[in-house]
Amino acid sequence: MTFAIGAAVIVIPIFMFSAAKWNRGNGVGLGFDWLAIVSSWVFGIMAAVKIYEINRDQEVMMTTIHKLFADVRFLACGAYLGSYLLYRLIAVAWESYQDMKLRRS
Repeated sequence: MTFAIGAAVIVIPIFMFSAAKWNRGNGVGLGFDWLAIVSSWVFGIMAAVKIYEINRDQEVMMTTIHKLFADVRFLACGAYLGSYLLYRLIAVAWESYQDMKLRRS
């Protein structure tokens, strides 16, 4: 399982970058951006609501917050945001590489 997670962290952002790069006119990159926005909202709202409930009910935060970490929606949003961040870093690095290449020629 550790290998699968490690491979996914490498493969998924590269796939996203490739799909966005070679399907520029189809809005694939824009779709990735909107999905990241929605994931951020869901991720943030779930965290805020859980922290509000912990404070309201005066529960022990360290034990109660771990229920949120096991929520599939929270994990899915966090996994997508991590992949999206790496995809955007690859895109920025690619653009920097292209700029450097143009300046040298």
